[in-house]
Amino acid sequence: HMSTPHRSLYDALQALFAGWRMPRMVNDVEQRFDMRDVDAHYSALATRFGFPIAPSPAAFAVAADGLLATDSTGALAIMRRAVLEYPYLAGPHRQLAEALERLGRKEEALLEYERAVRAAVDDEQPFSNPIDEYRAKLKALARNPN
Repeated sequence: HMSTPHRSLYDALQALFAGWRMPRMVNDVEQRFDMRDVDAHYSALATRFGFPIAPSPAAFAVAADGLLATDSTGALAIMRRAVLEYPYLAGPHRQLAEALERLGRKEEALLEYERAVRAAVDDEQPFSNPIDEYRAKLKALARNPN
């Protein structure tokens, strides 16, 4: 019986924050979001909870990944917004660099990989810090910029 409060708290938090994340799948169909959809979702959350709520780095990443195959301009706009809102995180810089590289925009990709390396160095996480991966990508791209 001592674990009942724990489960009750878990259930309450789940009910209170239902709909916090943007749904990736609806009826087994992967959802695609543009920047307007992301902003609308977080604006609705802000209205519901009564304080400003910014889109998370993960929300930007999911929306951009879903859009990249069909709308590279829209996907890049989302990635650039993520970089603007989270310049201290390596992940948004890496995502933007990879997309730019795939689109053949190597010079821009090099700059974003450099920013990802700097952010990863500043982050100083002892575990799961992908700085070596970013440095390797940067070296490979610098060797073959075409």
